[in-house]
Amino acid sequence: MIEKILEFVKNKKEVRTSDIILDLKISRPTVIKFLKILESQGRVTCLANGPKTFYTTTQEEKRLYNKGFSFFKTYKREGLREDDVFTEVRFRFLKNLKISNDLENVLSYAFTEMLNNAIDHSGSARIKVEMGTEN
Repeated sequence: MIEKILEFVKNKKEVRTSDIILDLKISRPTVIKFLKILESQGRVTCLANGPKTFYTTTQEEKRLYNKGFSFFKTYKREGLREDDVFTEVRFRFLKNLKISNDLENVLSYAFTEMLNNAIDHSGSARIKVEMGTEN
């Protein structure tokens, strides 16, 4: 079943869990379990968060980022650490861009300072983070 899910993701390029459920006629917990396995193996990746969440292959992820796709995710504010979020942004987004170390350092500083202000002063329960490029 795991290979069927991977093949489905490859063919469709971007899929939601509901797409897999409808097409392969399997339960949501089963789909999520197999997607997590594929994700841990580095064969698929989960992009976004909430209603915009979808899965794609790691090769397709690189193509999306090269076309200017953005990173976006919503986090719970309580206990959130800005350096952990930037590490995720670096892994999921910046690794696919060809930028200098100097530019990454500037981005890191600006990003973590802004996020730290949101964490310390917003008083909100959740913080949405979005970063993208323009072609």
